[in-house]
Amino acid sequence: MTFLPVVSLAAAALAASSADPPPQEERVDCPVTIRFDAHTGSAVLLQGKEERLIDPALPVRTSEAVCLLVVGVSTALQRVEFQDTPVDTTGATLLASTFRGPVPDLAELAGRAMARLRETAIGPVLFRGEAASLAAAVKRATARVEKLLAGPGSLKEVRGAVLVALGQMAADLSASEKLAALLRARLGPALVCQPRPDGPCEERLRISSEINIAFAELDAALATVSASGERDAEVTRLVEHAQELLVAYGTTMAAVRETEDLVAIALAARSSVRFGPVSASWYSGRDLRLFVMPRTEPQALAPLAPRGATNVSFRVMPTQSIRLGFGLGLLYVPAGESAIYGTVNGVVAQTGSNYVRVLWAASLALTYSGIDWRDSGGPTIWFPDLVVAPFSEAGPVIGGGVALSWKFLKAGAGVVWMRTEILNGVSVGDPVGVAETVPVDYRYSTTPRLYLQLAFQLSELIR
Repeated sequence: MTFLPVVSLAAAALAASSADPPPQEERVDCPVTIRFDAHTGSAVLLQGKEERLIDPALPVRTSEAVCLLVVGVSTALQRVEFQDTPVDTTGATLLASTFRGPVPDLAELAGRAMARLRETAIGPVLFRGEAASLAAAVKRATARVEKLLAGPGSLKEVRGAVLVALGQMAADLSASEKLAALLRARLGPALVCQPRPDGPCEERLRISSEINIAFAELDAALATVSASGERDAEVTRLVEHAQELLVAYGTTMAAVRETEDLVAIALAARSSVRFGPVSASWYSGRDLRLFVMPRTEPQALAPLAPRGATNVSFRVMPTQSIRLGFGLGLLYVPAGESAIYGTVNGVVAQTGSNYVRVLWAASLALTYSGIDWRDSGGPTIWFPDLVVAPFSEAGPVIGGGVALSWKFLKAGAGVVWMRTEILNGVSVGDPVGVAETVPVDYRYSTTPRLYLQLAFQLSELIR
């Protein structure tokens, strides 16, 4: 395969500057950076002078802005996508394609060019004459098309150069920027930057428009020959060859479009991608989800792209000093017995007992940064742990205590206050009339009662 001629450094620099490359991604300095190596799968937290390996399964707690830096990739061969979604951190909430502008269709542009040539006198002026002149016109137009497709500085050379560069990127992902700069210098004047109304200019191959014009001239030459009626052997042979080129026009322009896409992808190649910054607030964290997938379009990239895909998530959580948790479980109250009063032989007496020992209860608890080891996979101490059992026969049971949790399981102990029958204005043994009832009130007892708790920590579902 023939390659583009070597240019001097000065010419390469001039060509690179004249091509006006698209702006690089603005680098943002973040106080905290998560550096993820997609090639090795390792994650490192960079904070000031600190650098330590982290487990993506555990949250990163910080009150500062966080960036995600992805290395060990080549954007020419892989798609790197990023999602940032909010995460409820307090439980209060639960309690209450690469964008690209439209590119003109090259086949449509070629059709317009051919129509304009037919509408003007350029074709007849160029190709009017005897059979020899007609043959020479067709031959010139055919030779120009063939030279643009496979001659020096042709589409074939450009495609070969960009595929070699992409192959080198596949061999060394970290060298993507360097190889992209070398490719830009090598292509040099073959690049042209076309203005776009919605942003920076778009780099295109100068040869793509030249191929369109050459096909239009070839079509015009054939139209002139057809109109002249000349059919000698030389003209017929040249016409048949030119028609073969025109029949392959669609395939040729598809190759032009794909080559332009490959060039654009290769010139924009980077070996690292930065996302962010994002920040966690006191009530909301952030889930940072990263996808790295091999490129399959254009089709020529499929054999070069690294195999396999990466899907990893990082959770950024605020460094709250106070953290909220809630759960649902059972309370066991060993002394959950209260008296029931009535009349016996005309006097006030205790006629029975109300047993409330096992209750369904909801809990709401607080923990603090010094006693919460969940981020490292450890337990958590909760204090105070407020409990309420709303379905007791005598009325809601309320209380509080301390609890210890590990993942979704929580065990605790404390005291509760229960509603009990209290005699109102009478005492046990006082006489009561036959038609009278014992006057009682339902009040919370002044004596707290011990409880034991076993609960399911629902707040872990949102971590």
